[in-house]
Amino acid sequence: MPHPDLSNAPDSCTSRTPDSGPWAMDVGLSLRLRAAVYALLDSPPHLMDDLELNFSDALVGGGEVVCELNELRPS
Repeated sequence: MPHPDLSNAPDSCTSRTPDSGPWAMDVGLSLRLRAAVYALLDSPPHLMDDLELNFSDALVGGGEVVCELNELRPS
């Protein structure tokens, strides 16, 4: 597996420009967004098994929960 190019990783200084959006300049928000994305990617299989939801409902429900847990607005 090739090594990823870390020169433009979310936590590198080169990826943070004002044109990237407010999340790119706010380190705390950027870290919360990253954690939320990882949690969201992990949640649908558990929600589908535990609550017997279909994939779409699990993704929407998981998104709302993940945003709340990471102090993010669902929008």
